Amino acid sequence: MNIIAIPSFISVLFCIGLGIFVFSGNPRHIANISFSLGVISLAVAEFGNFMILSSNDPLGLMFWKRVSFAGEAFIPGNWIIFSLVFARTNYKELLYKWKTAGIAAYIIPLSFLAFIESDLFVQFSWVQEDPPTAVLLLGSIGRYFCLLLLIGSIIVLLNLENTLRSSAREERWSIKYALLGVGAIFAFYLYINSQRILMTVLRTDYIPVNSGVIIISLSLIVFSLVRHRLMDVNVFISRYVIYNSVTVLFVGIYLLAVGLIGSGIKYLGIKYDAAISILFVFIAVLVMSILLLSEQARRKVKMFINKHFYRSKYDYKYEWLNLTSRLSSRFSPEDMFTPIIEMFADTMWVNRISLWLYEEDRDELYLAETMNLPEKEERIKGDNSLIRYLREKDVSIDIKDLKANRELYSIYEENIGLFDQMEVSVCVPLIIADKMIGFVTLGEELTGAIYNYEDYDILHTMAKQIASTLLSARLSQELIKVKEREAFQRFSSFILHDLKNFASMLSLVSQNMDDNFDNPEFIKDAFKAVSDTASKMKDLIASLSASPEKVKLRCMDADLNELVRSVISEIPLNHSTKVNIIIDKQDTIPNVWVDLGEIKKVIVNILLNAIEVSPEMGKVVLKTYMENGGVILAVSDQGCGMSEKFIKESLFKPFSTTKEGGLGVGLFHCKSIIDAHNGRIEVKSREGEGSTFKIILPITQ
Repeated sequence: MNIIAIPSFISVLFCIGLGIFVFSGNPRHIANISFSLGVISLAVAEFGNFMILSSNDPLGLMFWKRVSFAGEAFIPGNWIIFSLVFARTNYKELLYKWKTAGIAAYIIPLSFLAFIESDLFVQFSWVQEDPPTAVLLLGSIGRYFCLLLLIGSIIVLLNLENTLRSSAREERWSIKYALLGVGAIFAFYLYINSQRILMTVLRTDYIPVNSGVIIISLSLIVFSLVRHRLMDVNVFISRYVIYNSVTVLFVGIYLLAVGLIGSGIKYLGIKYDAAISILFVFIAVLVMSILLLSEQARRKVKMFINKHFYRSKYDYKYEWLNLTSRLSSRFSPEDMFTPIIEMFADTMWVNRISLWLYEEDRDELYLAETMNLPEKEERIKGDNSLIRYLREKDVSIDIKDLKANRELYSIYEENIGLFDQMEVSVCVPLIIADKMIGFVTLGEELTGAIYNYEDYDILHTMAKQIASTLLSARLSQELIKVKEREAFQRFSSFILHDLKNFASMLSLVSQNMDDNFDNPEFIKDAFKAVSDTASKMKDLIASLSASPEKVKLRCMDADLNELVRSVISEIPLNHSTKVNIIIDKQDTIPNVWVDLGEIKKVIVNILLNAIEVSPEMGKVVLKTYMENGGVILAVSDQGCGMSEKFIKESLFKPFSTTKEGGLGVGLFHCKSIIDAHNGRIEVKSREGEGSTFKIILPITQ
């Protein structure tokens, strides 16, 4: 094998292997099919080039070049289809609109193959150099064929650019290297075919360069395949993106530059190693493309355009509609956290953001969401000087101003740990109608630009809309909770009706007792009826004995370890042969301020739940300790666990349970009791691995 043919051989294997791999992933999807056919077309073209470098026979040289051209004839149709369907949700609509052009992209290039053996397509020649170099010359039909390939490359690049521009932030990260790999191939084909048309020469020493380009580009696609699922990202293409596309302008400028440079070199008669220059041009274009995908570069371009071509830095109408669109389909505050963070990131071009929300009943702010920052259970007291300042002024504040202003330096000094940990540059209050919703911290702008008055204007506008939306969502959730409690009361009425029926059944047994006391069958049936009814009544009464509407507490100083010991001694643990109860207590924990009876109910409920779900010979661990200023009782089991979705959406809501025959009111009642104590219940669980319930109680002051 000729050593210079090795890149072409590697390229053939690479294309075939990648095509089979992608096709096997989802052989029914049009994106996988078109991609696989596209790389197979490249493989055919590369195999022809490989055989050209391995052949010394002029006739063989012509034959294998025709094979290479035959492979290239399939390239436009396959790759245009791929560029239309890849990462598009509306690809069926696009295929229908492009059906005529798609069919033409197959038929027209293939029709040229009827003339492929004619000298008007391609012919053999020698260049008188030392040593002489074999070349192939394009005829008039061959030039039209290359022009068709050039137009196909432009269409592919146009569609890929539209896909990239229309993708969301996370989707763009997933697809950009795949698009860059495919785009690099066709950017190079654009260059090659423009050279063919201008020079009418097909030099065989260019073939290794072409193979190297394909190998590098496919490596980018493989990187995207390994890091992301290539065909699983969906993007909807807006018509407005097409209107604003810059691809055509870029291609036009590029072709003009190539034409001028080529004509100038030909006119001046300058000799240069074209093969090496092509490779360097390809690498330069690839590096330039990577730089253009840089957020900092795009931000600087955007700032330049806004500064020199527009009166305002921001399009307020667009930003308002964009924010409204992102939040309109979200109904709970938790669902809004990520879109809010992303909106600030996209608008302000920052990548260090934290969202803090205010809990009125605790008079604290908690860390709800972050971007590129540590996710910790941080809390800020409502009387913090920073919170008081944001409430009073309702304006965004630059941390540098806090540090430089003597009157405000105390705020900076009190919160320096927060500012350093969250890499804060600006604090943005979320306040609506004098009601504190929370605040947002932003890091430094990616380009290093200083926040100006226009930045603060857009931040104020965004903050008001976000605060209003969060408040509405919170009020909606509170209304839902009220409705749930009403439903709970209605359900309790039905249960009490059943209890009344049970009481009536027991009354009937009692009334018939005198007349049938000597009847063994009656005694047997009576005992069974009483036992069954009592069991059912006990279960219902235990679940519904107290209304969770409002728990009234009689708190006193108590030792949590003693509480746990008392509960263990009072429960008839006839399950002890099934599970092992392990108590891991910390003797030095301080006392807690609790209602003994209510807290015992909570411990009993959670402990019995743990025992019921644990496997035979499993372990239930009760652990007491102190952490972050609170006394904690943790109950861990080795049961079936719970899904994250169930924990987030259903766990502490009434009538939601994973237990067979359960009513789903026990944990709801427990949470009501703990909330009344100003405590918290936290849950960590994985399906198949068990659960841990942490009860955090306040320390006796």
